Amino acid sequence: MKSKMNKRAVSPVVGMVLVLAIIAGVMSIIQTQYIPRWDYQKEAQSYNTLLSEMKEIPAMLTTSQSSTAVKIDAGTSYPQYPFLVNLKSSYGVIKIVPENVSVSYTVFGKKVKENYTSSAIIVRPYYLYLPQVNVTYEHGAVIVYGKNYAKPVVLSQVAFSKDSISLPVVESNNFSAAARTFVLHFYLISRGEGNQVSNLTITFQTKYPKLWSDILSRIYGSGVSVSGDTVTLHISGPVTLSISAWNTYAQPVGTAVSRRYVSAVIAVPEKVFLNPGQRSEVNVQLLDRYGNPITNASVEVTVDNASVCKLFVNNSLSDRGRFTTSIDGVANIFVEALNAGKTQIKITTPVPAISGGRNTTVVTVNVTKLQTSPESYTIDIVHANASLSGYYYVGRCCCWRSYYDVYTYDILVKLMLNGKEQSNTPVNFYFVDSNGNYLFMDTSFTNSTGYARLITTVGVSTEQPSNTAYYITPQRLLSEKPYKVIVTAGAATNSTLINYIS
Repeated sequence: MKSKMNKRAVSPVVGMVLVLAIIAGVMSIIQTQYIPRWDYQKEAQSYNTLLSEMKEIPAMLTTSQSSTAVKIDAGTSYPQYPFLVNLKSSYGVIKIVPENVSVSYTVFGKKVKENYTSSAIIVRPYYLYLPQVNVTYEHGAVIVYGKNYAKPVVLSQVAFSKDSISLPVVESNNFSAAARTFVLHFYLISRGEGNQVSNLTITFQTKYPKLWSDILSRIYGSGVSVSGDTVTLHISGPVTLSISAWNTYAQPVGTAVSRRYVSAVIAVPEKVFLNPGQRSEVNVQLLDRYGNPITNASVEVTVDNASVCKLFVNNSLSDRGRFTTSIDGVANIFVEALNAGKTQIKITTPVPAISGGRNTTVVTVNVTKLQTSPESYTIDIVHANASLSGYYYVGRCCCWRSYYDVYTYDILVKLMLNGKEQSNTPVNFYFVDSNGNYLFMDTSFTNSTGYARLITTVGVSTEQPSNTAYYITPQRLLSEKPYKVIVTAGAATNSTLINYIS
């Protein structure tokens, strides 16, 4: 009887042990087989999130925002289960490494060369199961490289295209930190406006010189070379160049910290030819070290010899004046000729110049005696063509932008006097609209064979740009399209309709 009772008491214990053994076995299988699979899937999700966040950086740096931020999830938060062992999270390491960039080009007939320090943003996540990989942002591209990659892979690239280059410069101190999540804050220093340039050379340091060489060679063909960790691109023909500059920090600082400096003062035209009583417009543009316009800056203008010409300031004539640059960095100055002679107009801004730059320039004014005989000159207008070259806009966002179609006007004339070619003679070009209203005037000078050629770019207001291939900063902005050009030299006059080439 006692033996039977002992057997009944042991049976539940054995059953419980078997149940616990089964549970332990199942938990062991889950711990060793399923937890790694689930963690692998979680790491794959985290990796895709990281790539998506890094790919946001190039797009953000080419927008019109003045400040922005991006969250970088460099690590993984692993799922937690009752009675199972699993890490709570893994971390990642972010490094911001300076990279030298130098740019040289010709714009508005002037040679410009600048050196910048941009940054590579390198994120290395540390996973338990995924292979080691680096995700790098540099020079407008996001690049992925790991041990299982035969070569680096470009996820996105916004800086270089066949006809335009939009290069963001990201300024930062050398920085390194480890955490699961980072927030990078970007503050705009200089907004890339875009200018058509020639003889462009860009040299930049990179973590992946062979990859960049392949990318640029596919786009531009020749003109690409590599030396160590440095890539050089040279483009002879015209290309639209836009350089934006940003500060980046791992903590918010409220606003960008950057003092304004002038790289160049551009005056168009640099030489003015007038007859007494005539007036000419001079456009003065201030450019910063990134080639972008400086807005709301003071410009001081002084005439050396006020008996030759004066400035039109506040509806009166003066030998000096102060002007302020507009949203496109341009100050419009009007000069009125008084007496025959030659003088200089000095243009200076109190904004300090960068090392190697200039915050002053000079415009030469020639005033010649008016010819009295209407038959003195014969003006032959060889051609008066206009072609759509691109578009331009002013404004800070798409809701507050004014758009312009940019036309290039090319007027060629020949000046004769009694059958002889006239050299070194001023020729005035007056542009008028379809109602005969005066729009603007410009001047050119005949060469040794009697030809005078005027090439100028004009932005004409439009609701929607007709051509979005090129972003070009024009020399002047108009609300009406020029319809006719009137050419004068001395007392002689000729005119023709402008031929718009489609």
